[in-house]
Amino acid sequence: MGKDLAKDAAGKAFTLSGSKTPRTPELNGTKLPEIDNIYIHTKLTDEQLAACKTYADTLKKVFDDYNANLNPDVSTMEAADAAIKKLIGYMNTLKQTPKPDVRMLDREYALIQSAADEALKVYKEIEQMVKDKAGLKRIQFAITVDWQFNGYPERQPGLYQRGAESLGGDATMHVFKLYNNVYER
Repeated sequence: MGKDLAKDAAGKAFTLSGSKTPRTPELNGTKLPEIDNIYIHTKLTDEQLAACKTYADTLKKVFDDYNANLNPDVSTMEAADAAIKKLIGYMNTLKQTPKPDVRMLDREYALIQSAADEALKVYKEIEQMVKDKAGLKRIQFAITVDWQFNGYPERQPGLYQRGAESLGGDATMHVFKLYNNVYER
């Protein structure tokens, strides 16, 4: 039995599949000869795949709704309050939707959780600003232009500015990757 034939037989016996990815490592700035990273994947059961698809579909609904509601109305204090509550709702859904016990989801799940935590921290601060009746212009600026208030009250060219609503984009980007990973199987 040849080496490849033995590997195929072992893989089938354990329902494994493999892939290899070439890479060129560096050591102290010197490129070393190309090597292959070898990954072994266990085959998902039908139940695991169904659970992954249900999870991915749930998160994809958040992704779609989030993207359909970019640039929320923040023209009044009530509208800003509704916008921040909606953003909090998106991130809470991402955090509270139970993940199936499947390792292939672990990486993107961790990234979603981390990005949602970061977004929620900022959203809660803005929600408190709304409760405290901070200036509407500052709240609008935080949601749409720059949650860190760099250059407040006017947008400053050259400064890194990022509206709070865009923080949810970090989490939803990982939702999109997770969704594609599940449906590429």
